[in-house]
Amino acid sequence: MSWPIPESVRWVYDESRVNHLSSYLNQEEFAFTEEGVFTIGMEAQLGSCQQYIEKTIAIYSDPDSIPNTTDPNGFNEILDFSLFPNPNDGQFELLVEMEASGPAQVRIYRDTGLLMESRNLSGWASYREAFQLADAPSGNYIAVLQTASEYRTLNFIIQR
Repeated sequence: MSWPIPESVRWVYDESRVNHLSSYLNQEEFAFTEEGVFTIGMEAQLGSCQQYIEKTIAIYSDPDSIPNTTDPNGFNEILDFSLFPNPNDGQFELLVEMEASGPAQVRIYRDTGLLMESRNLSGWASYREAFQLADAPSGNYIAVLQTASEYRTLNFIIQR
């Protein structure tokens, strides 16, 4: 959400299409009634400072239907993004191969949208990142690799 954590937060969204389910620390959980593009606004206040921000969110019914972005001119920063083994027991590796050295971020989410882990990558064009999600329950997960101009997603399963 934001840092430092505000004293108050007001969410702005179309209540006929979006349901606010819960708050946990600085994370919010929403449910959407249908596929589509939604705008979520957040008004935060800390002391005498107040800020309003809006984000547009695209909701897909199936994770496999999420488009991976590519450059229309054929240039892709991300050459390869893979995960193994799949399924796994919470221990797995991600392989990342980029066109050139540059900053990137890897995030692991539960299928509920809960962020499980986030790592910043920089300094290399290739990475082999080991993950150990010892407390992660069985279920479906999504790994997201994001660079300045591109992102890729991978779906995987943790079985205990």
